[in-house]
Amino acid sequence: MPPEAEALAVPAELYATVIVAGQDFCIDIKQVRENRRWSPTTTLPHSPHYMMGTMNLRGEVIPIIDLAALFGFPNIEPTDRHVIVIIEHEEKIIGLAVEAVRRILSVTSDQIRDAPGAKRDTSTSCIRGLITTESGVIRIISVSDVVTAMEEVL
Repeated sequence: MPPEAEALAVPAELYATVIVAGQDFCIDIKQVRENRRWSPTTTLPHSPHYMMGTMNLRGEVIPIIDLAALFGFPNIEPTDRHVIVIIEHEEKIIGLAVEAVRRILSVTSDQIRDAPGAKRDTSTSCIRGLITTESGVIRIISVSDVVTAMEEVL
């Protein structure tokens, strides 16, 4: 690639695509700490409907969020096929229960569109943008907004 073209190239960002309620969402890969197989959680009394409970992650107790329920879809019925995506934002760690992790996307900033949002509640404020692909639209999850929603609960 000629030097002029390299200077004009838009750097790509990597996103992990996850399946939530049968739909594609993605998370900035820099905020994904790890993916884990589903394991049972410890339920906390009087917690919101989207909080599945907590789990011990190498000596640290972390909250596990049902991402489908947080986004207004029906709660998941976890099976061995479900995955917990461990995310980190500003030293706060949370687990997100999803149906599956699908693939890694390389996206340039000019491919990201603003998410239209007439209603700004928890289910819509956690979406920071949209990526259009050949297979459809993928919503970008705002990890900072998910963590903020959890701070209000814990």
